[in-house]
Amino acid sequence: MDIIKKIGLSRIAWYGALALLLVLLGIGSYAYRNRDTGVEGAVPQAVMAQGTPDPLSALVVWPEATPAPTEEPVRFVWPVEGEVVGAYAGDSLVWCDDLGQWQTHPAIDIAAAAGEAVAACADGVVSDAWSDGVWGNVIEIEHADGYVSTYANLSTLKLVEVGQAVKAGETISAVGDSAACEASLPWHLHFGLEKSGNSVNFEEITAKNDF
Repeated sequence: MDIIKKIGLSRIAWYGALALLLVLLGIGSYAYRNRDTGVEGAVPQAVMAQGTPDPLSALVVWPEATPAPTEEPVRFVWPVEGEVVGAYAGDSLVWCDDLGQWQTHPAIDIAAAAGEAVAACADGVVSDAWSDGVWGNVIEIEHADGYVSTYANLSTLKLVEVGQAVKAGETISAVGDSAACEASLPWHLHFGLEKSGNSVNFEEITAKNDF
């Protein structure tokens, strides 16, 4: 019986020593894996250096950059076809025989037959229409890019309405003789163009661009 007891105790001691050895190996392995972080349970720096994917980044869909739309240049047409009988003078003063005074002429006078159709010089919206004691029947059209065109010495204001959209070449009135300040000139259209509030020479614009 003593021999059996001794054998049993030896086995228990042997298994106990083996269990202790396994525990020590486990502790050593855990310490080795986390040696670079200094924080319990943290991801090793070697793994972080390789770039750990963010699980949320896969759920984010970034929109593609959309280029800003570019505005097309205004395309002009002549409101009537004819000879320029009154040149553009800008802010310079010119003598007016009909009024007997000096005045500016920030427009051109285009000769045309009585009643000839007057067309919008570009796409736009009729912004105003009125009858003036000096310039007669006048129509104003606003265009893109800050352009505003003015048509005077017209025969009628009844073909378009304020707020109406018009296309380049669309008839808006007809040539008349309603402008008292230019009564001595032959039948013509008094035509002016502004850009951002400043008058411009329509002849120069059409000469610089292939319209």
